[in-house]
Amino acid sequence: MKDTIRTIIEKAEEFLSDGKYLLEDEREEASANRAYYAAFTATRALLHSLEIEVKSHKGVQVKFSQHFIKAGIFEPKYNQIITTLFDVKQRVDYDYYSVLELEQAQLLMEYAEDFVLKVRKYLESTL
Repeated sequence: MKDTIRTIIEKAEEFLSDGKYLLEDEREEASANRAYYAAFTATRALLHSLEIEVKSHKGVQVKFSQHFIKAGIFEPKYNQIITTLFDVKQRVDYDYYSVLELEQAQLLMEYAEDFVLKVRKYLESTL
């Protein structure tokens, strides 16, 4: 795996680790934020492997769908995962009355772990 891509995927894994720590500390909303950024950063590693640089959240989702979902490289569930993680992150970050239950936060962390692991395996097998 190329050094830059390795650095990006390691950053995604760091976000996962942070999210787990926050979850253990019963900070569900903060852990959802880290779960999203783990998947977002892993997606940026994928795009970087194709020499595609996108900075916006929407742009990353669109390019991921275009190059990895529609191409049949990743199952459609991974598009749903990144979309769900983004939607929840937006809600808990900007809706001050939003509450995320522990079970929901745990599920989001599982989604993010699955996503990051899938990306790492793909990158290791192709680079």
